[in-house]
Amino acid sequence: MNRLHSLVFLALLLHLIVGCTEHRNEIDMEFPDYKPTLVVLAGASPLSGAQATIKWSVPLKGQKGEVPNSPNLSLFLLENNERKTQFNKDSIGFFSIKPENIKLSQNKGYSLEIVFNDSNKSIFSDESYLPAEPVIKDVHAHYISQSPPWLELTYTQMATTSAISGISIATTPIAGSGNSTEKPSFLNYLNTSSFIDTEGINLPETKRTLTLSGELGMESHEAADTINLKIAYLSKELTTFKNEVDQLDYMGESIFQTIKPVFSNINGASGVFGLYNESSDTTAISKENNSNNRP
Repeated sequence: MNRLHSLVFLALLLHLIVGCTEHRNEIDMEFPDYKPTLVVLAGASPLSGAQATIKWSVPLKGQKGEVPNSPNLSLFLLENNERKTQFNKDSIGFFSIKPENIKLSQNKGYSLEIVFNDSNKSIFSDESYLPAEPVIKDVHAHYISQSPPWLELTYTQMATTSAISGISIATTPIAGSGNSTEKPSFLNYLNTSSFIDTEGINLPETKRTLTLSGELGMESHEAADTINLKIAYLSKELTTFKNEVDQLDYMGESIFQTIKPVFSNINGASGVFGLYNESSDTTAISKENNSNNRP
């Protein structure tokens, strides 16, 4: 009887497991219907000018709904709530203002006006203020490995006399001694993993060391001859946004998906507008080799 009871129990248990598994496989995940939200990523600096990307949010896989056509928009940079400069729009819908057409002051508030041309209605961002300009010196770079090429970049970041919310660091390896042809964009500072939340304090003089790949591109193993270093001090808004995006571990296209709300200072839409101030230095990479291994 004991053996019979055991066999019956095992048969029932197997039936329950298979039945639960089959039932679980038949469950369809139900999402709320997709509701398009305008997502704005915009920033401005004296060195790189201003850039903005504006798109509708996209549905998650399994959500019902279609992305609307791109809205007919005009963008303006406002200074103390008055229109200062209009953004130009290129053929793929990217908005920008050239550096020579923009002048930003630390004692003035700047915001973004987005105009829906078909209805002539506008939405606005909150005001943002320009951080201090970074001052860097003693920039040096040398290879510590040749195959694959890895380098060490050192520099001194000078002390500030005003509070800084966050620091983003962007580097670009360059062939020869020419300048980087990379299109200026504050998205480089939002995408970088070299980010420091300085929590709104005055910064002391600091020497920093970065270990970087010297390869010129993802598909090229050729080593760079020079490297461009850009240091950006971010406004409070960009710092908060960068922190939340990093914590949620998504960027790029996925920021346009309705996964979870992140910080926004755009009234009537999602996303961020903020200011940043940056310094740039291009230095030759010496061929000194202190290691045969990847760091």
